[in-house]
Amino acid sequence: GARYAVLKKTVKEYIASGEAWDNKQEFQWFEIKPKTEMISGHRAVIEDFAQAILSDREPSINGEEGRKALEILNAIILSSFEGKAVSLPINRKAYDDLLERLKKKQEPPS
Repeated sequence: GARYAVLKKTVKEYIASGEAWDNKQEFQWFEIKPKTEMISGHRAVIEDFAQAILSDREPSINGEEGRKALEILNAIILSSFEGKAVSLPINRKAYDDLLERLKKKQEPPS
């Protein structure tokens, strides 16, 4: 299986003793035990958010980072429909107009 190593002394200790230059470093090896079930995407973010609340810690992805990701995704969508490059932050009116046009396409005829 996969393993990783940790120096038995600090780098500073190896340099001070001269062992850093003689390849005499000693390592402690650990086995990597991957989780049997990998989660990703929205589920991973939501689970991390829930654990952050339960553990009284900041989530891995905070609101500001989530907003930035959403802005990029909205820019990709707007650029795709307009067929041209768009700048960040996106033109909010242009994006809102696009959403209205898309909603109208989804409405059944009366």
